[in-house]
Amino acid sequence: ITTSILSRSTDGRTIALYLTDGDSAGYHMKALLSRRSAELGAPLYMCDGLAANTTGTYPVIQLHCLDHARRQFFDLLKIYPQPCAYVIEQLGLVYAEDKKAKENRLTAEQRLEHHKKHSRPIMEALGLWLQNFKNTRFEQNDDLMRAINYSLTRWSELNEFHHIPGVPLSNAECERAIK
Repeated sequence: ITTSILSRSTDGRTIALYLTDGDSAGYHMKALLSRRSAELGAPLYMCDGLAANTTGTYPVIQLHCLDHARRQFFDLLKIYPQPCAYVIEQLGLVYAEDKKAKENRLTAEQRLEHHKKHSRPIMEALGLWLQNFKNTRFEQNDDLMRAINYSLTRWSELNEFHHIPGVPLSNAECERAIK
């Protein structure tokens, strides 16, 4: 298992750390956080939804990756075309807003305001749609419901990009660094 940690300095430099062995990201993060000065405050911590990737008692601002949530629906697109296409389309609108923010070289604060104005309404409507869809389905254990529950269980952590400046939509950059 390889754990990748990307850190950005206040002047924009990126530092990448790689740890490869049989332990989970949560194990590595616990080791790193035990050495972190409490004065620095809680770092942003984005991972997939595996319980093994949690950091335990160390304070972090927990984030989850929209790519991981989107992938759940993409993998089911042929089986459940209408609901999955809708979710993917709505997330695509959010990614398009993030692309605009990057193209316009918005600062973290400007990007936050951009997402509050443009992406938050999309995500709020999508969250309601997912909850309503879940409530109308009889079978709660099929693959589509697992995808919906994956997102809804992590909904707050998936939406931090329009609450906290600088939060990415996904950890794709980190995963690309590993590859």
